[in-house]
Amino acid sequence: MFTRKAISQLSLVVAVLLWISFMVSDMFVVFGNTSNIDSGFSHNLPNIIFSLFIIAIYLFYKFKIGRAETVNFTDLLWRIFVTGLISTIISFSLKLFLLALKATRLAQDVLLLDFVYLINLALITVFLVSTFIVWKRLILYQKTKFLVRIWNVFEYALLFSLAYSALPFEIFPNLTLYYVVVMIMMGLFLSANMRWVAYLNFKQKWKSILLIFLTLLYLGYFSSNLYGIISVENQFNTDLWDNVFLLSLIAFIFIYALFSLLVILFNLPTSSVFEKKLEEVLNFQKLSQSIQTDQSEEQVYNLLLESAVSAVLADGAWIEVENQNELNGLYTDNISKLEIEQIKKQINHNTEKNKKQINKLKGVGYRSIIYFPINVQNQQIGMLALLKDVADGFDKDSSNIIKTFVTQAEVSVENSRLISQALGNER
Repeated sequence: MFTRKAISQLSLVVAVLLWISFMVSDMFVVFGNTSNIDSGFSHNLPNIIFSLFIIAIYLFYKFKIGRAETVNFTDLLWRIFVTGLISTIISFSLKLFLLALKATRLAQDVLLLDFVYLINLALITVFLVSTFIVWKRLILYQKTKFLVRIWNVFEYALLFSLAYSALPFEIFPNLTLYYVVVMIMMGLFLSANMRWVAYLNFKQKWKSILLIFLTLLYLGYFSSNLYGIISVENQFNTDLWDNVFLLSLIAFIFIYALFSLLVILFNLPTSSVFEKKLEEVLNFQKLSQSIQTDQSEEQVYNLLLESAVSAVLADGAWIEVENQNELNGLYTDNISKLEIEQIKKQINHNTEKNKKQINKLKGVGYRSIIYFPINVQNQQIGMLALLKDVADGFDKDSSNIIKTFVTQAEVSVENSRLISQALGNER
């Protein structure tokens, strides 16, 4: 039984052989047309071979990318970027080659132009099919049964269009146009599925924006380049703009890339908020787990300080606790003991006894502070203070978050002390 890797490699070999056959047959047909002689090849043979070439490329990428274990979205987009970059470099090199021959008679040779055109046609086919497989993985991420059915109809309709493009005649007038329009409509419906975007962090979203933008540039370059070659010489046997498969793929890839770009851009402002909320949940989970573990008081205080600073993006913080059981009574983050003493004087002079926040500090590098007592068994054993270098730096949401963290830490400390006391009683 063939493995996935073996099928992928075999498909690649078959694709190369088919492309060589396609190029030879197409050039013979073009030569026969321009020389008014019988080339010995049917005019439709290159189209049939080209359709088989597309199927081979499709199978190669289906088993190479479509079933790869990775679910890293930026890695998938990176594959498109690399394929597009290599294809563009080869295509641009051929374009420079033609420009260098512009002053010679060779530049007007139909066979040479056809050869360059066929290479560009193969390059855009590879790029389009590989991008299509990546789009498939993105669209079917967290798929539903209904979505899979729609996708299968779309994919089978695309593959069926290869058989239609290989026909030597048109079934009825304008069928190609109607076919492409139907495929575009289905592509528009499928392009609304972008669940994968929600799982990108801020950095990944910027990277995805760049990679998708480059995908659009590659697509525009290939389309304009092929159209430019055709406009110069209209005697080619195989025309990109008569192929339903490639036209549908160009439209679908453009639509999904454009939609993805816009969705990611609109999601950028909320990315940092989402990541912050996720980090708060994780920190809360860590504090909750500390209740059920054998963590010491000192570990709980360090975890509380780290979680609180991260949750509200504090510029400085400290925890001060009663110096019991040889514990370190002061835990700090980006603040000196001298600054702490100066701030504590302002806290003690605060006339509003019930107020746990000062929005305008004086004489220190920080401008606002929020602080919470740490109580164990109805007795205050310490205090958590968070500072920012801007006035009015803390809001109600920040206060609620830190209050929740402190409550969890209090339970953990109380649990730790009860365990220590029980062990002492046993001794």
